[in-house]
Amino acid sequence: MKMLLALLLAAVMVPAWGANCHSYPLTAGSGFTVVPISSFPTVWHVWSPITVTAIPGSGGTVVVNYTTSPNIPTAIWGAWPNGTVSAYTSNSVMSPIAALEAEAVTANGSVEICQ
Repeated sequence: MKMLLALLLAAVMVPAWGANCHSYPLTAGSGFTVVPISSFPTVWHVWSPITVTAIPGSGGTVVVNYTTSPNIPTAIWGAWPNGTVSAYTSNSVMSPIAALEAEAVTANGSVEICQ
């Protein structure tokens, strides 16, 4: 089951380097959480690289996928280069993407998206 997140009031963290970041909690066993990049503030550009960080809970794993399709219900999802991770893992996505989906498999975790 996919749950669409409302991003308008999402928690925003601004690291020291000045990037805009959004963090999304992942509840283990609840399926994929979909994060549509197109609904981010206009300062975010789909063609600009973004950094995706998967943060699994203790003893847990996180799966992250992405799509370039703007039609999320019928999108074809591809796995991010790091696959399923069991430790704090970041990767830059250089191609234009329309959405990310993330799932905590065995323990609650989170995914953070920065640009």
